[in-house]
Amino acid sequence: MKRIGIILIMSLALVTVMVQCKKNVETVPNDVNNMVDIILDVNNNGTRVDVNTATGAVVFENGDVIYVASDGKYVGTLTHNGSHFAGTLTNPTVGIPLHFYFLGNIKPGVALTPGSSTSCSVFITDQVSKLPVISYATSKEDYSSEVSVYSAHLKNQCALVKFNVNTPSGALVCITGFNNKVTVDFSSAIITPSKSGEGVINLGTGSGERWAILLEQDALSDGEAFTTDGGYVGTCGEVPAISKNDFLKDGIEVNVLTDNDGKLRGKFSVGSSEQVYFSKGNLQYIGSAATPYWKFAEEQYERLGDNGQGSANIDVDRDLFGRGTSGYDGKHPYMTSENTWDYVRGDLSNTNYDWGVYNPVSNGGNVAGLWRTPKGEDFAYIFRSRSGHRFAPVYIDDVYGVMLFPDGWDSDLYKFELINNEYPSVSTQITLGDWKNYLEANGAVFLPAAYWRNGIVIRNSLNVGDYWASNYPVTSESHGYRLYFYENNWIWPYDLTASFAYGFSVRLVTDVE
Repeated sequence: MKRIGIILIMSLALVTVMVQCKKNVETVPNDVNNMVDIILDVNNNGTRVDVNTATGAVVFENGDVIYVASDGKYVGTLTHNGSHFAGTLTNPTVGIPLHFYFLGNIKPGVALTPGSSTSCSVFITDQVSKLPVISYATSKEDYSSEVSVYSAHLKNQCALVKFNVNTPSGALVCITGFNNKVTVDFSSAIITPSKSGEGVINLGTGSGERWAILLEQDALSDGEAFTTDGGYVGTCGEVPAISKNDFLKDGIEVNVLTDNDGKLRGKFSVGSSEQVYFSKGNLQYIGSAATPYWKFAEEQYERLGDNGQGSANIDVDRDLFGRGTSGYDGKHPYMTSENTWDYVRGDLSNTNYDWGVYNPVSNGGNVAGLWRTPKGEDFAYIFRSRSGHRFAPVYIDDVYGVMLFPDGWDSDLYKFELINNEYPSVSTQITLGDWKNYLEANGAVFLPAAYWRNGIVIRNSLNVGDYWASNYPVTSESHGYRLYFYENNWIWPYDLTASFAYGFSVRLVTDVE
């Protein structure tokens, strides 16, 4: 976590919690383009101090950024250079105070324009490596180009709270139900906390003592917790009402011990009143085990690739399957025939050909009948009929694919190059950290491009994704519907068909009760 200390008001010489500290602001007139250079001296020599859980002390460090507003508009930033904050402001208004906002070094979702922007929002969801302290102050003196020294007390708009986490999983642990969004109105100098989505706060991986920054909110009598790998769900103990500058160090119990049957948390409408959960990863058949079994990929971006699954050998691990090769009626996952008539056709009422219906999935509840393959109409509704953000082409590290946004996605959470466009020209580059801490934690689903197979031949097309749907046109007994996407070219969720003999990816869903 970053410098933040906590709930306390940031101190000039490292004072303790609950103590306000005075910062000196010096201005150096600069007549070029109505800009003025500002220096905020915090007098701590750039020393970094992680959160002090005994005192809650906060100290600035090199690279920290303060947003500055004047007369209701954003006018620039000040950046810590190791000894003090410095930056250039655009045309601050004479005769009124300057306003200073420290936003936990979280970049607002939209670019701010000096002299124009009147508001911004940031999310404090990601608290894995740094704690996002939120603080604010106005200068005691009115701004004047003739005045060189200003003073202000940065006061915390947040609280520091300890959690005691208990989980058997090594995955990211999150709690829900909290205000996790900060909206700053520069025109009124009001900072408003709110809950986006399920109100997710990320506490880090595994068990242990965790500290988190919380915003003002009412008490929670019964919170929820989960791991982002689709593995476990649990509870967060009672949380008292949170006020600015609180320091709660007794420890709130978080237990995520119940198997979640491999369901990701995001809910996706597939009709006017029907929703589904996606599985934690693409379906895999582990043929190399002494007793072969089915499982979900451990990560959403995982694909097995050209690992020998183009062969007809039965002891190879696979994630590319001919249509209906669930193991029922002699239609096995290791089928590599190029003859479409060797595969499933006929009565759709026999769902045993569906991988999720016929088979237990080891990390998906391990009971047959819990899952199903999406219908073509399901894909079409997810991609085309829902409101707001529905999908976007992305790269997670070096893996291309399509990201699906759950119902009610907050568009301020993350900036995407292009959304809801079936003929994309550009993809958003996403780091693994952002994927885990912001996107997957808030319910996003990723469908990776994962090769495809024609008989025994693996097509090494890592910019192409093909996913089977469970149905096919009534006019065809040899071709089924599929979801298809091609990097920066085409995303087609329905109406395209392919021969049953092709080996495509499978991503299962389960209905929301």
